[in-house]
Amino acid sequence: MHDRLLAAVGERTYRHVGELTNTHPETVRRYLQGQSPSVEFVAALSEALGINADWLITGRGPMKTDQLKAHALATADTSELMHAMAETIDRLVDRMQRVEVYMQTLEARVRGQQHDDSRPNPAVSVSSPPRFADPIVVRPGGVEGTKQHGISTPRRSAGDAGRTSGAGPGGEG
Repeated sequence: MHDRLLAAVGERTYRHVGELTNTHPETVRRYLQGQSPSVEFVAALSEALGINADWLITGRGPMKTDQLKAHALATADTSELMHAMAETIDRLVDRMQRVEVYMQTLEARVRGQQHDDSRPNPAVSVSSPPRFADPIVVRPGGVEGTKQHGISTPRRSAGDAGRTSGAGPGGEG
């Protein structure tokens, strides 16, 4: 592993490697002179330099991480590749089926909402917006109400303090 560490670091100084890995330069010097490096140092060095950690630790595979895909494809058995592709396609088909069910559910909700909004409601004035756009509806007689979960609750405005719910404009019933 010592030789691979030296090859990965190249001509970089201990200080530069320490800055890349957030390790003290003296510790970097010890690692590069033969002391076993910490897992954190190996991980940080691999990430900072784009080095394949498997190569750095064991010597297997390519040195650079950007060469991993080409190496895997070059060394893989055709049947392994076909199996991996089949599994990927199965996962994609499953995901597409779930997306289709989700879209159908959304379409049904939108259609249900449009159907509910198209039915006339005698208690709500014709000029009121759909319930999902504005939580306040105007009732005949000037009494406002809030609509929560499809249930209207009467609420009086400040000018209606002396009126009853059935009162007309002059306070008469």
